[in-house]
Amino acid sequence: MSEFSQLRLGRELEESKRTIAQLKQQLAATEQLLQQERVAREYAERAAQQAANAAEVAARAAVEASRHHSMPAPVVVQSDKLFTRTESGDCEMEDVSDPQPRSRDHVVTVASAPMP
Repeated sequence: MSEFSQLRLGRELEESKRTIAQLKQQLAATEQLLQQERVAREYAERAAQQAANAAEVAARAAVEASRHHSMPAPVVVQSDKLFTRTESGDCEMEDVSDPQPRSRDHVVTVASAPMP
């Protein structure tokens, strides 16, 4: 084997070693990213389960509260009228386009704007 061939093989060997080292580094970095992604996915799954559990508890609490509360839940309607509940408990309607609204002695006000 000629000296030229040996030099060429030596360079190719060194280049191959560098390539192998780079590939090992890339593999290690990829494995680390995969591990981080697994941990993040597990965390997200736990958080989603906790959120679902909290929503279920809140829904059950709302149902239980509605059983013990005599007032019905407010109903939202599409209207340009303002609904007010006075201290006596009566509901009134007034036109919200009135530039001079009357004084209100109400406890609760529920209004809905026209849908776009």
